[in-house]
Amino acid sequence: SSLFSFEPQSPDDLPGEKRVHCFLNSADGLYASRAQITSFAQIAGEAAAKLKDSLPKELGVCSELKKNCAEDLIRKAASRAFRRPALDSEVALFLPVYDVVKETGGSFSEISGLFLEALLRTPQFLYMLEKEQSSPDSYSAASRLSFFLTGDAPDKDLTAAAAAGLTAESATVQANRLMNTDKARR
Repeated sequence: SSLFSFEPQSPDDLPGEKRVHCFLNSADGLYASRAQITSFAQIAGEAAAKLKDSLPKELGVCSELKKNCAEDLIRKAASRAFRRPALDSEVALFLPVYDVVKETGGSFSEISGLFLEALLRTPQFLYMLEKEQSSPDSYSAASRLSFFLTGDAPDKDLTAAAAAGLTAESATVQANRLMNTDKARR
């Protein structure tokens, strides 16, 4: 996935998943096996180790050892990982990591790595948790559209369209754009 500029070394080694509602990662039809959990944890660790120094810059946040920088980092990373704006309650769950790292003399790079590794292990990232509904919200619709057409999370343009309130017209424009990308499923 291009979520945080990281490609796992061996994504083909991941155990297969059952297709439900057109998605391989729909929470409605999944049982996480020990092999999957182990693979996901290993990939999360590899991604965190590789990206911990570059993540603040990639997300456009400060990298000073300050709580507001940590909160901004987790909010932006979680919003990208969860394919929708992160809830305040979700951000609050990760903030104690900042306190522990700061108290033990750690660095902002260490905070970035720990946040990212934890995020990449959450159900909100790993699975399609969007509720089945006749009229999904803009972020759920964008996520469904992107996974259906590209097999990947929404890109920046589609996320921006969701933030603006995805309409039938803007969804059609985004679908046409996605179908003309290299990532489009052919």
